[in-house]
Amino acid sequence: MIKFRDFAIKVKNKGGVLSVRTFEPVDESLLRVNNWIEENEIMVLNVETVVIPHSSSTKGAYKVSYGDSPWWNQFFRVWYQP
Repeated sequence: MIKFRDFAIKVKNKGGVLSVRTFEPVDESLLRVNNWIEENEIMVLNVETVVIPHSSSTKGAYKVSYGDSPWWNQFFRVWYQP
């Protein structure tokens, strides 16, 4: 059996009318991933960066915009064997 866990890049500041949304550095996100792997003695099969169109089902994921295209959500997915 294999499983996966997603790690969204955390929002540091939600932004507003006069400020932009800011996110944690990617290094901090990867540190959370590595800590989870180490603390839980996970046997990692694969790690991938997932980028998918924005929807309510991906709430909290890092939103990336490319020019006039719609918002995209980016997160890290760790595939592992329990």
